[in-house]
Amino acid sequence: MRNRRFRILCLSAGGIALATPALAQTGTATEGGGGLDEIVVTAQRQAQDLQSAPISITALTGENLEARGINNIQDLALQAPGLAIKTDFGAANPNIYIRGVGIGDFNANVTGAVGVYIDEVYQGSPAGQLFQFFDTERVEVLRGPQGTLYGRNTTGGAINFISRRPTDEVSAYARALYGRFDEAQVELGVGGPIVPSVVKARISGTYRHRDGTIENTSTRNDGAPNKFNDVDTGAARLLIDVTPSDSVELKFNVHYGRSETTGLSFNHRGLLDPDDLAIGVVTPCSIDMLDTGVCVDSLGYRDVDTDPDTVQYNNPSRELVEVWGGNIKADIDIGEYALTSITAYEDVFRDTVFDGDESPNSLLDAVHNPDSRQFTQEIRLASPTDRRFYWLAGGYYYNEDLHFNGAFDLFREMRPAIAAAAADLALGLPLEAGFNPTGGPDLAAMLGNPVFAFPTFASVYTYDQKVESWALFGQAYYRLSDTLTLTGGLRYSEEDRTFDYMSSLQEPFITIPLVEVSDALGNNETSFEDLSWRGAVEWQATDDIFVYASASKGSKSGGFNGAFLLDPIQAEPFDDESLRAYEVGVKSDWLDNRLRLNATGFYYDYRALQVYSLESTGGLPQQVLRNAPKARVYGAELELLARPVEALVISAGLSLLDTEITDDFIGGNGANLRGNELAYAPSISTNGSATYTIDLPSSGAIILSGDYSYQSRTFTDTRNLANLRTGDGVIVGLRAAYRTPDGRTEIAAWGKNIADTRYITYVADLGDFGFNRIQHTNPATYGVSVRFNY
Repeated sequence: MRNRRFRILCLSAGGIALATPALAQTGTATEGGGGLDEIVVTAQRQAQDLQSAPISITALTGENLEARGINNIQDLALQAPGLAIKTDFGAANPNIYIRGVGIGDFNANVTGAVGVYIDEVYQGSPAGQLFQFFDTERVEVLRGPQGTLYGRNTTGGAINFISRRPTDEVSAYARALYGRFDEAQVELGVGGPIVPSVVKARISGTYRHRDGTIENTSTRNDGAPNKFNDVDTGAARLLIDVTPSDSVELKFNVHYGRSETTGLSFNHRGLLDPDDLAIGVVTPCSIDMLDTGVCVDSLGYRDVDTDPDTVQYNNPSRELVEVWGGNIKADIDIGEYALTSITAYEDVFRDTVFDGDESPNSLLDAVHNPDSRQFTQEIRLASPTDRRFYWLAGGYYYNEDLHFNGAFDLFREMRPAIAAAAADLALGLPLEAGFNPTGGPDLAAMLGNPVFAFPTFASVYTYDQKVESWALFGQAYYRLSDTLTLTGGLRYSEEDRTFDYMSSLQEPFITIPLVEVSDALGNNETSFEDLSWRGAVEWQATDDIFVYASASKGSKSGGFNGAFLLDPIQAEPFDDESLRAYEVGVKSDWLDNRLRLNATGFYYDYRALQVYSLESTGGLPQQVLRNAPKARVYGAELELLARPVEALVISAGLSLLDTEITDDFIGGNGANLRGNELAYAPSISTNGSATYTIDLPSSGAIILSGDYSYQSRTFTDTRNLANLRTGDGVIVGLRAAYRTPDGRTEIAAWGKNIADTRYITYVADLGDFGFNRIQHTNPATYGVSVRFNY
């Protein structure tokens, strides 16, 4: 293990020696100086140089995203150290982790540990994060608790998407792309003045189509598509800036997006020994046999070829997402003070039908239909920043109404046999020889499970959740000297949740209720309040060296389990979690601004962390949310950007992470999880890129670039079971472009994952069905693109 880690660290060090501008500190030449550009970020609600911001940030420009082919939120994780983004239930449902802090719950009512903001508006619904990778000015990834400057309080961090704003002069661009799997994308944007000095606007849009990358080879097909993992997505955005006077600026944003696909597909991995299963003995396969195509599920099915690009689905699978919204930002100068108001509304609808057993049998089929309507209001007042003491204070209101309809059809083909066997067992009758309906369930427990008592009924659940919260926050700064500044911030917040829920078994004209949460029963409300804080000291040691240390506390509200529930105990609310973070950092420029090196070390005290897992209840996998008492997280990050010669820019990033549950915590299987790692917390992740520009006299330029990323293996569940681990590997991308002398046209050839590196990125435990759901990296893609600028 130590030798393996040594090789990985050598790879990371090599990346620092010959890498690229793929991460936070992407830069270009300063005019005439040959050094690195200043990178301006707004992560702290004020425009400031990245090198003078006392927080760990990765910033990627729109040009960086385009050059690396990043067109979805999952790809973003390949370019930001410490960031992991996974998805379980459809492409539009990302689970985001920063430094190991996140939650794997895929239900529609989950609150993420990492806040996602689009043009300063918090996105409560995960599906609303799908349509942001076009006409982008910048993406910022903030690590650590956020609250004293942000609308919603978070424990893990925040991701900010900033759109390109209208310009004072007419500007436009058009971009087209074609690639493998008949991938085609068109992106357009145009903007400029409508009424000079008063009104300016920008309209942009994108459409992307790609055929499925995964072939369905099932001969038993009840409506399943022939291809999976396709893309058919479009989005548009209209921005209008109005300046009626020198002291008032109004910014309007209206946007729409739609995606209709077959959804993400997963591969089937059997867990049971086939020979033993044939004689009625349940024996798990050994770990080294799991990916050989030998092991079977509860019905004896196995994915023989183990090819990540083929599946055998029998039931329909589709995902429709529709998003629209708008917001108004008002910036008003009140004397020397700046007042900001942001009023926003978001509507997100999602319709997902899912074949969850990844086989030609009917073990697990699901429907998810959430409809989220969100209103937010934020007000901030900031003092002038050119004084010794300056500050920012604000208030935030958040209101979300979520309506959800869902259903699971479980063990459809097996339930009559299970019900009959359970009844025979209860009557003391012998079971048929070799009968083994699942991966070893307790048939007596199944007899008391209504899902099996009514074997033709579907498991249906519906709920309405209303979240209402408000907060007061502020942060103040005091300059002890020209080089030393103290920062202090506070946030007080309250949140109320109501949750009206009903699960039942249904057939036409018949409903058998299971679990109810309602006002009539008095069990549908929960409330939270929290005081978060931040303190920091920053020291500009020299013109080129900036040092900071900070301590902060953030929290994430609790709530209700939005899964299909069989037991009223599962409907009890879980508590809010909190995280205390301690961080030190150094940001430095060297060699006449040709080398930039930033380093961060941190320690987290993580309390009442919300833990999601799948656990067996009455022979069925149940989604469980509970609070673990305590965990600790510590690590370090290193980011480098260099321009050793005028034509070459290189960058690299390295993240080291160690996580552990530090108090007794009993999981659903009765095991004490103390000492286990957190889910999706890679001990090592690294990434880098290189760009080399060859100037052609009077003929333009050739730009050659490449990038790579690596994340070590991680557990996908806090139980740390050996079969619930991801793989690891290096993903490499290349790009070659020609740019005309006037800089207006660029033609490029590109490749992503050019070595076709395939490894497991996600594993879900469905042991009650005798299999795992697994997901792999995307296959190699390549193509050409052209861009015109005006």
